Amino acid sequence: MVARTPFNAKHFGGTVEMIFRAEAAKRGYHPFNAPSGDHLALDAIVYNTENRKTYRVQIKSTSVESTGESRGKCYRIITSKGARGALKPEHFDVLACYIQPHDAWYLLPNEKRLIGGASLKFYPHVSNSRSKMTPFLNNWEIFNT
Repeated sequence: MVARTPFNAKHFGGTVEMIFRAEAAKRGYHPFNAPSGDHLALDAIVYNTENRKTYRVQIKSTSVESTGESRGKCYRIITSKGARGALKPEHFDVLACYIQPHDAWYLLPNEKRLIGGASLKFYPHVSNSRSKMTPFLNNWEIFNT
């Protein structure tokens, strides 16, 4: 888990990318750095030696709790902003979302029904959450499909 630090968003994102690679390696997968550059929608590549598949991963993260939501507090990850626009489905296979205060990873398949909006809401602090994201909490098996 990343401790609260004076990092700016770019440093925080880079740190989360390293944590992702460490978590994937702990589970027996082989993560690699993607070609670097802020203009790319790809942060890591994961190779599974058992099924011989490669997965392109986009990593997003947040450490800020949103308030004023109709369903209570949540963590929001923006998937569409600025001139770069929305995440493009052709650029990645898995969206890995890290909720820092709860050390929670959500690993989502690239499906429009899940990633189609401008932001995603997560409730890792709600044990009986019925959010559409709940099934993807710690879904590391996604790299076995």
